[in-house]
Amino acid sequence: MIFTHGVWQNVFKGYPFQYGKVEIKDDAWLPWHVFVMPGVTIGKGATIAGGSVVTSNIPDFCLAGGVPAKIIREGNYPKQLGLNEKGNLAKDVLADFERYFTGFIGNKSLRIKELQDHSLVLTSDIGNVVYVDEAKNEIIGNNDLKSVSGFDLMSFIIPPALKEKLNWIEIETEKRSTNLNKLSTELVQFLGRYGVRVTDD
Repeated sequence: MIFTHGVWQNVFKGYPFQYGKVEIKDDAWLPWHVFVMPGVTIGKGATIAGGSVVTSNIPDFCLAGGVPAKIIREGNYPKQLGLNEKGNLAKDVLADFERYFTGFIGNKSLRIKELQDHSLVLTSDIGNVVYVDEAKNEIIGNNDLKSVSGFDLMSFIIPPALKEKLNWIEIETEKRSTNLNKLSTELVQFLGRYGVRVTDD
């Protein structure tokens, strides 16, 4: 609940009052049962713990919580991940996508195969996706991929030359090409469960 004024009882009888705009900056997250009082600014990328009452400004990129909310963690919040950590996390997400796709959706055609260079190939009856930690132009001539017909590419950063040749999903920028196959489209929607909100380039 966001309040821009805090008065109900008669101020002429000594009750307190406060008016002020509330500003919530990009990528801030306020989950359930958070109260934001008048005059407060919540910084970019800040996270407020559920059940908190925010009575004063919260800086960028910190975790705050309590009644009243106090800063719990700042500085290295959120934790910055290296490429290896991001790659391992992406593989966990794709394994979760396989369970979702085959179990919940009920399409048993999805298979994930790991190649020698640690890339993953997702194949199904509705399309193919190749995931790599680092997308390089050489992926086009990769011998392991010659048997994969018409795949979309998913990576953290994709060079412009590859974007011209393939349909793609770029995790770092949360962008995608417009003509993804059906499997890639399902994957883009699934990534929203992990806070990755991919939109058209």
